[in-house]
Amino acid sequence: MQTKICTSCNIEKESIEFSNKKAGKLGITSYCKKCININSKKYYQENKEKILVQHKKWKDNHKDYQLKSLYNITAEQYNQMLEAQNCVCAICKNTESTKNYKLHVDHDHQSGKVRGLLCGKCNRMIGLANDNNEILEKASTYLKLKG
Repeated sequence: MQTKICTSCNIEKESIEFSNKKAGKLGITSYCKKCININSKKYYQENKEKILVQHKKWKDNHKDYQLKSLYNITAEQYNQMLEAQNCVCAICKNTESTKNYKLHVDHDHQSGKVRGLLCGKCNRMIGLANDNNEILEKASTYLKLKG
């Protein structure tokens, strides 16, 4: 097995302890995976605010693209739906923003048709029931009987 000295920790390690890199000597990175992980965590801790701002900016810039590519709606259509629902989940009526997340676009997984906007919990509930009315009705009956 081939070995290499990590340029960060200066320890000789087997090549499998390095990530692949086509442009690198021997086709692997100069830092071992462990050092990359340590350095990445350190960089994140030192630059957390900057990274979060960049992430939010990226998400805001790509919101239109995501809505269009995933649900075939525009940001304007999303905002119209949000306004029509009074900025609350269509099921539980919780407010639009919980932990700074906007409401999720609920859609039929078979047809792709957008049904409305839901909070994360209600969206997951429908998804976990595989959009199956029978399962949801049985769950409702169960809760009525056992509640």
